[in-house]
Amino acid sequence: AKIIGFSVMQRALPSVRSIAEQLRSKGISSHICCGGFTATLSAKHILERIPAIDSVILGEGELTLTNLAQAVRSLTDWTHFSGIAFRQGKEVIINQPATKPDIDSLPWPSRELLVVCFEKTNYATVLASRGCYGICTFCSNQSFERVSIGSNWRGRNPIDVVDEIEDLRNVYDVRVFKFNDPNMFGPGLHGRQHVVDICNEIIRRNINDLHLMGFCRSNDIDLEIAQLMRRVGFERLLIGIESANPAVLRLFRKGESLQAIRQSINILQQVGIDIVPGFMIFNPYTTIETLEVDIDFLETYG
Repeated sequence: AKIIGFSVMQRALPSVRSIAEQLRSKGISSHICCGGFTATLSAKHILERIPAIDSVILGEGELTLTNLAQAVRSLTDWTHFSGIAFRQGKEVIINQPATKPDIDSLPWPSRELLVVCFEKTNYATVLASRGCYGICTFCSNQSFERVSIGSNWRGRNPIDVVDEIEDLRNVYDVRVFKFNDPNMFGPGLHGRQHVVDICNEIIRRNINDLHLMGFCRSNDIDLEIAQLMRRVGFERLLIGIESANPAVLRLFRKGESLQAIRQSINILQQVGIDIVPGFMIFNPYTTIETLEVDIDFLETYG
């Protein structure tokens, strides 16, 4: 292979290092690159400590990786590309940010190995958007999105999203889908309408046998949207609650009140959507008092 690439999450980094070093020890001279959240946010760390890796693709990497692959294949210079980091001697060079791709111009993911995935899970994943409008201090998403040029949240064409769902349903008989968006909802009325349009497109096509789950913030939920989501098959939502202590929520810059969180939980319970609470019961601000409040909260809604 001309290029060997790794998508790196934090806990996988030791394995990536081990594999890359083993490849080099066996004489593999391919260009080895990595990308993803951990690679993007720790590019300097990786390049300084893992000589086997040649480059790191920063942020959303479809366009940068395409450019890199073409350059490596044609033996032309790639070190000037935006959105890439590399070593020059002992110095780590981090190039200027790349522009985020138009997500509606990107092809659907390759699904050739989906049947293999079904041996471990019973669902397929889809992305209806990228990014999140939140500014939570603990979340890597904001840092990741700021690496590239463009909006922190972008929604795909709802028709194309449902086209992909329908194709997976018809070709692979998929009925269970997980929306892997960091936040299904974008900011404001436009962001809310994006979810409404996806739901209405599912209804228009009379796709009535779906089992759906996704991620959102509690302030995105009201009774009308919850009822619509339940109607099209949403059975479970992971909501980032994080803490039942208002002072901790402020330190996290959640932008949500405890009252709004409780209200969204009650609405979802009312319409029959299960809640998976994102909760950081142990955090840098944890005290015995905050633990007691958090435990009381979880027992109330458990």
